[in-house]
Amino acid sequence: MVIKRKTKTIDAVDRAILRQMYITKRHLSGNQIAKGVNLSGSAIAPRLNNLKSRGIIKQTKISGMRNFERTFPTRKSKVKIKSPRSILWGFNMKKPRRK
Repeated sequence: MVIKRKTKTIDAVDRAILRQMYITKRHLSGNQIAKGVNLSGSAIAPRLNNLKSRGIIKQTKISGMRNFERTFPTRKSKVKIKSPRSILWGFNMKKPRRK
């Protein structure tokens, strides 16, 4: 399930995320970022996706894909799911396009 944020503005928590990434000067996982700003990993994910869609940060490395099966009450067969073990985030250093 993908949770989308209602607002697309950058607030104090987003600034704290960017500040932590800037201070550490290395790529961080979502859980490391969440611990640094005192939020859970599930609360950080929509914020990271929002910053990614705005071009401020980017996914730098996806490590270790894991495969597993789930059964849902609405389906008779099992569903195969692929999920990354961890995603590292970093700043997007490309210059923005000018119109």
